[in-house]
Amino acid sequence: MAKLSGVPEQGRSELVPAAPMALPYDGHSSSPDVISVITKLAEYRTIGEALFLERYASGRRPKARYFTYEGRLYPAKAVWGAAHKPPIPTRTFRTGEALAGLAVLGFLVELHTSHSPSTN
Repeated sequence: MAKLSGVPEQGRSELVPAAPMALPYDGHSSSPDVISVITKLAEYRTIGEALFLERYASGRRPKARYFTYEGRLYPAKAVWGAAHKPPIPTRTFRTGEALAGLAVLGFLVELHTSHSPSTN
């Protein structure tokens, strides 16, 4: 059993699992909660923006919809879709739904017209 501290057990390596993009979306997914969003933010920081967007947003960068957490900007729609269990394709919901859901969970949602890589 893995330790909750984030430190891998002896003899085990940390692997970032691939997103289940091959699974069809059947319309059933649990809504994100604070923990699932924060987990995806950690994945974003670990694998980087390009790979995260490839996994969860068909490789597309948002034009202006980022939200702030701990002083960093994150793509709202990609994180929201990824935080569902199982992840849902970003094409199945509108950006406004992601922004509203993140705001309800207490995340600071802001409009940013550009994304600077130095903020991640």
